[in-house]
Amino acid sequence: MTGLIIRAVGRLVRSRKRNSGIISGRQEVEVSETPTEPPSTHVLLGEAKLTGSEFFGVEIGGYRLAARLLADGPAILGRRIGEPKSADRGVALGSCTELIDLSEIDPAVSRRGREHSGYWLCKYSASEPRLSLALLSDAEAEEVRSLFGIGRGDGRNNGAGFYHSPCWPALVRYVEKHPRKAKGLGRPSPYVGDWYEMARATMVEQSANSEAPSKPAAQPDKVVSLGVV
Repeated sequence: MTGLIIRAVGRLVRSRKRNSGIISGRQEVEVSETPTEPPSTHVLLGEAKLTGSEFFGVEIGGYRLAARLLADGPAILGRRIGEPKSADRGVALGSCTELIDLSEIDPAVSRRGREHSGYWLCKYSASEPRLSLALLSDAEAEEVRSLFGIGRGDGRNNGAGFYHSPCWPALVRYVEKHPRKAKGLGRPSPYVGDWYEMARATMVEQSANSEAPSKPAAQPDKVVSLGVV
């Protein structure tokens, strides 16, 4: 099983270093010059509100966003709350998924013009916007990145964020509850690796240790390229 995990996701995740401040003598308080936004709130979609091959979803900032299994792997699709399902647009989840504020990007780069501002779900970069999420605040956009393991367009997204997001344990549960459907869609993804075999390996470990959390046995530091572009 160890060999399978290593082939599927590569190295173990490196520990992150955090800078810590030192207070000596009297207590000092830093005051931010930029006002902070109020914390964002989202509503998780229960199983009754998930349809088809959707395995995780939220309502946030006026949008319905859901992770869904497609023929080429996990993807995120979304629409404005109240719109029909046919309005769904999105992009594959993993190393290609970025949430970028196009207001900060030269219109010539985004290829969408100045009227297409605000946050967009993009494939790889601002030059490939796929779904407008212009209603999101900065705090809500950050929350969406965390919920789905999405990058911010800074070139650091290697696909590992998906395995550290709430999407991953939800996908493991979906594979466990819908084994035939998951197997039928279980081809490796060029953006998150062999998610199906990783889910099966996680299920085996969980059955051996009922207290194990729903996460990969070896959380990836990066997803190994499968040679698919």
